[in-house]
Amino acid sequence: MDSWLRLLWIAGSLMVLGGLLLLGSSGQAAQWVLGGVVMFGGILALLLGIALSAVESMRSK
Repeated sequence: MDSWLRLLWIAGSLMVLGGLLLLGSSGQAAQWVLGGVVMFGGILALLLGIALSAVESMRSK
């Protein structure tokens, strides 16, 4: 389970960074929307990682 959490954290972080890069580039509105969606997905992945790690730490006690 630990490897899945680590993978989730890495994927979420990369998605947030990719979304920020898409939002920061001066492009069309579709590129901004795509950046927002990617960043929102990354934030959800990070929140899921936080929740799963909290559940895992409660189980190990």
